[in-house]
Amino acid sequence: MDLIEHNFCSPIGIFDSGVGGLSVLKALKNILKSENYIYFGDTKRVPYGVKSKETILEYAKQDINFLVSKKCKIVVAACGTVSSYLNILPKNSSVDVIGVIAPTCKVAVNSTKNKKIGVMCTEAAAKSGAYKSEINKIDSSCQVFTIGCPKLVPIIETGNIYENNEKLIFAVKKYVDMLLSQNVDTIILGCTHYPLIKDIIKKVSGKDISIIDSGEETAKFVKEYIQKTNLNTKNSKLGKCDFFVSGCENQFSSNAKLFLKEDISDFVKKVHIEDEK
Repeated sequence: MDLIEHNFCSPIGIFDSGVGGLSVLKALKNILKSENYIYFGDTKRVPYGVKSKETILEYAKQDINFLVSKKCKIVVAACGTVSSYLNILPKNSSVDVIGVIAPTCKVAVNSTKNKKIGVMCTEAAAKSGAYKSEINKIDSSCQVFTIGCPKLVPIIETGNIYENNEKLIFAVKKYVDMLLSQNVDTIILGCTHYPLIKDIIKKVSGKDISIIDSGEETAKFVKEYIQKTNLNTKNSKLGKCDFFVSGCENQFSSNAKLFLKEDISDFVKKVHIEDEK
């Protein structure tokens, strides 16, 4: 990437199919407070995890091109589904794209004691085999059990992520029990929506299971990356964040308030992402 194209005030771009990527944004804002951010949530076309590979790749290309048009200095694919296909996505010459899989898998391998790792992710990510491939690249002796969890993203996108949501608890227990039956001692939250219900997953799985938060681990990796490449901002002031969505601005703002603990409604705009070729 040609660093001349970007100045140190250029934003970090983040995209996801909906609100899930807010887990990455929140973690980034906690450790990189002076950076500017642009977040795109493709809320009109959520979820990505049940769509075909070809559709996912086309959506990802449009999402990345939109953030490039906003002069982002790097782009974070804060979506486990898109990240699982990054290796076959044509590279954008204007910007480096960072996924959530490699940083998360590295931590999981370091965490497991019995070398049995479970992955909760979307159906598309499970089908791709990307998590298993990445983990075995790091340590071929690890056993990886990947579960597609199609019921979780639609529930999370409603914003009803409380412990009194019986439908959510039932779905979480179903998926977690499938992994516990394989004697895993570590579970990767392989979709960035899932850290938003991490406390519920932790409660269901039990205190002896290590839960790897893809949002937190990706944020740590991004911090190291921009420092290593000298892309970190030289500003000392608190950075700003702008939000763009393809669907309803009000619904996104309402859900985002639950996750970010702040009102972002004045900073959310709607875009026609299909126009980004």
